[in-house]
Amino acid sequence: MKFKCVNEKCEYFGEELSFHSVKFQYIDGKLFAPIFCNLCGKHLVEIPDDTPISEKNISIGKFAGMIPQQRQQVLKKRAKEHATKVEKIDEIKRHKWTEAVEKFKKVP
Repeated sequence: MKFKCVNEKCEYFGEELSFHSVKFQYIDGKLFAPIFCNLCGKHLVEIPDDTPISEKNISIGKFAGMIPQQRQQVLKKRAKEHATKVEKIDEIKRHKWTEAVEKFKKVP
């Protein structure tokens, strides 16, 4: 993907800068590439091309682009799902343990 610096005072002004892989963030319903110029520190603007998004080598950092309240909801959901899995595993272990103890008690 190609980007350019739009700061008129920068040495890289208007020059095409190529990046092999870009991590996008989803902010306010739009894709945002947090790529900044190494010299001036301003946000680089993507140079549009005809390549469809499906063929571009991009990854979307959805979690990083969330507001803190949304992150909290996601983490709570993950923790709840994990807790239910652990409860199921503990239940299975407890059942196998009681079966083994009962079998041991029956042995003469």
